[in-house]
Amino acid sequence: MRKLLIAPILFFCLLVQAQKQTVSQTLAVFPFQRVADAAPALQTMQQWKPAQWKKCFALLDTDSLKLHPSYALHAYVNAASLNADLRKKTALNLSAGLAQVKGFYAKDFLIQRLGLLGDDAGVKALEGYLQDNLYAGVAARSLVSIPSAAANAALNKALATAVPPIKEQLQAALNHQNVNPAKTMALSNSYEKQNLAALQKAMPTITDLPTKRNILNAASRINDPASFQYISQFLANPDLRGDAANALARLALGNTAIRGASVGSSLEKAFPFLNGVDSAILSRKLVEADLVKPAGNIALGVITSAEKQAGFKVLFDGTNTNQWTGNTAGYLVEEGALVVHPEIKGGNLYTKEEFGDFVYRFEFLLTPGANNGIGIRAPLEGDAAYVGMEIQVLDNEAGKYKSLEKYQYHGSVYGVMPARRGYLKATGEWNTEEISIKGSAIKVTLNGVVILEGDIVEASKNGTMDHKEHPGLLRPVGHVGFLGHGDVVKFRNMRIKPL
Repeated sequence: MRKLLIAPILFFCLLVQAQKQTVSQTLAVFPFQRVADAAPALQTMQQWKPAQWKKCFALLDTDSLKLHPSYALHAYVNAASLNADLRKKTALNLSAGLAQVKGFYAKDFLIQRLGLLGDDAGVKALEGYLQDNLYAGVAARSLVSIPSAAANAALNKALATAVPPIKEQLQAALNHQNVNPAKTMALSNSYEKQNLAALQKAMPTITDLPTKRNILNAASRINDPASFQYISQFLANPDLRGDAANALARLALGNTAIRGASVGSSLEKAFPFLNGVDSAILSRKLVEADLVKPAGNIALGVITSAEKQAGFKVLFDGTNTNQWTGNTAGYLVEEGALVVHPEIKGGNLYTKEEFGDFVYRFEFLLTPGANNGIGIRAPLEGDAAYVGMEIQVLDNEAGKYKSLEKYQYHGSVYGVMPARRGYLKATGEWNTEEISIKGSAIKVTLNGVVILEGDIVEASKNGTMDHKEHPGLLRPVGHVGFLGHGDVVKFRNMRIKPL
């Protein structure tokens, strides 16, 4: 009898474990590099039962595990907001999750997503937080995003009994409730040319930035040259130029009637301000459509015609890491850049292809005190600074590096050859760099200035500067890589020319 009971119990345990694995595996694709990767996962999430949603919310409520569910839920909410039935179902699921989670991050995150959904089914859950000192403000703003009598009634009811400082937060949310013409248009999908006049009339009366952005977004959906012309003026507004640039790019790419000298001029001005997760795609398409001929920095993931003619090829197009191997999970694609995320173990990332002699060009952005490196002619195993070579990538102006050895300065061949110091841009700004190596001759150019040039064999013939063995100096070929050292660093526009 005992043996007969084991089978169903074992089956149940395996089923529970399989459910957990399914949730974890589904969430693991987020943050996604390609839309095609995310679509099946989003479809799977639509089929989840309450137990699976509960597991997802538990992960969201765990600091060390919240990254994947955060990105997944954000993508899911954006997709669900386009379908009335799924929107309501999702609002109910998030409401249940809000009752489940305990931590501030998870609660704040779910409250905001209920507002983004804008469905009446989320009103009851949000109403419960209107008298909470921590969440009243965000709950009120989310309720304002739900265009229904129930949401309005919940806010006014809470306001009647609220005391400072909650009262001021509720009133501030209500003050902006009826000034958003873009919201009304979005609900009816009525993006027609005649609505442009209403948006133009409304914009000067608006004082808050989120509503101004909503109006620009609504104008960008009116697929007409008049809308392009109207939005162009906001490139002069520092607070709105990013939104305006993205809107102009989409309008021009989606409507061949939006052409001409003035359009080209506006797109040239807009190009440096393209931003967001799809900026790499927009910039590349603008260049490929011959709508923009960028001066200075090349478009993300696009080589100039001169570089193409010279034999350069793109190693990273701003959208995926298909040409790279190693710890791909630790390097995320964000706004067209490859970003090292030490909290998810940045580690080393290498090109799948090996290179011997080459010219390698890229851009990088340092955060304060950041440390990374470029591995060249490196194998996939071992410390690249010794089994290959490492070109330093370092904020060597940071106070904590005041006692650096010369061979540790940015651009140095680590432990072997020192680079000149003083040519890095301020942290938070993009730097350009070129590494050229042919045989034992190497040159590093930073922001147009040669900071290192010499012969690695000559430099090490009497021993290396760090007095360590560097067998990798003799390697004729190997991988190019990023060598994460636990700091946030961004890279983009990687292209290489084999020699």
